[in-house]
Amino acid sequence: MTIGEKISFFRNNNNLTQKKLAELSGISEISIRKYEAGERNPKKEQVLKLARALNMNPSFFYEEELRTVDFETVGDFMAVFYALKDQLGLEWEYTAQNGQVDLSSIRLKFANSGINRLVGRVIEQENAFNLYKANVSKNGAEPPALHDGTRKTLINSPTLLAEIMEE
Repeated sequence: MTIGEKISFFRNNNNLTQKKLAELSGISEISIRKYEAGERNPKKEQVLKLARALNMNPSFFYEEELRTVDFETVGDFMAVFYALKDQLGLEWEYTAQNGQVDLSSIRLKFANSGINRLVGRVIEQENAFNLYKANVSKNGAEPPALHDGTRKTLINSPTLLAEIMEE
């Protein structure tokens, strides 16, 4: 998804018009329209302003910055897996027959219920994002409305993370 599509999605997700986002960010409405249409890409300063207005982490707009872990080997995956287990309390459940794990029965969750809630919110946001992409690519339809819990952007919330880790 392009930067413009992400701006459009989160603007709509927050029930903002292009004009209102322009007011909140200090960027002209014409520029926002061009970003969303893919006619121009915002410079770093504009991305920072948009991110602040949308209450988001600016790195979300740059997909390549989100891909900081390259999974080239099984060891790369195992390092991330055990970091999640050791640092965030990742747990798993499964069933087995004759010593063989039924792969379709594997369930992952975190010992911390706050992290599980956060994962649930991220899944809801991802589902809405995918619906939005599908609707826009088919017929330019408006994005689906999200319930209030997912309207708040979770990506850059240190206070939420601190609350979750205390549980």
